Amino acid sequence: MSVVFEKWEGLGNHFVVLESLPEDSTIQELCDPQRGIGADGVLVLNRFEPSMTIYNADGSRAAMCGNGLRCAARWFAERGVALDEGVATDSGRMLVGDVGDEVAVVVGRPKLVGTGVFDGYTYASVDIGNPHAVFLDPAASFDLESVGEAMQSHPDFPNGVNVHEVRTGASALIVVPFERGVGLTQACGTGAAASAFVARLHMERPWPITIELPGGLLSFEPGDDGLLWMRGPARRVFTGTWTV
Repeated sequence: MSVVFEKWEGLGNHFVVLESLPEDSTIQELCDPQRGIGADGVLVLNRFEPSMTIYNADGSRAAMCGNGLRCAARWFAERGVALDEGVATDSGRMLVGDVGDEVAVVVGRPKLVGTGVFDGYTYASVDIGNPHAVFLDPAASFDLESVGEAMQSHPDFPNGVNVHEVRTGASALIVVPFERGVGLTQACGTGAAASAFVARLHMERPWPITIELPGGLLSFEPGDDGLLWMRGPARRVFTGTWTV
């Protein structure tokens, strides 16, 4: 059996986009860079909803993905799908604004869950449809990859957690993400949103807030009822056929 797919990316966060999961294949196979297509995750899109289901590279299901949502919004728009009511996700329906080379979407309603200390470093725990631990300006000895891997077994995060190292710059926050089920990535949209939210709380950083990720820039500004809007690029990389 053959299935047509598209490969999309937002700031280097890359996804296999399908309208249905092919039988007799797994998410891990699709995302494997050596034996499969290679991706940070899989987006299953329903043009009749419209809706988006997200899977991490390890096969786990994610409630929300900001970079994936921008890619999905552009995918839907190219097919003439009306997005007046947004895109349904496991975190609820997310609104969509301008769709072009850059896409504006609601990334969620961030909530501060609390603060904690891990291995001597202080973090803020933020829920934005999925869990995040944000380390704001940790000591120079901070090793994101080691901390990110270790925090996946943290008792406060039974389903794992996305971990972010944030450094404050003059014009932008510099954020490096470690995503659960994936590892170090070029970008994490909800993680960037959580980082902007924490910077706003602790530093009174003015809106809009620009986030500099390894893959590029995102900008954030507030909307109604505590919603947070994100703007950034999304593009199709190529189209192919997966043979099971």
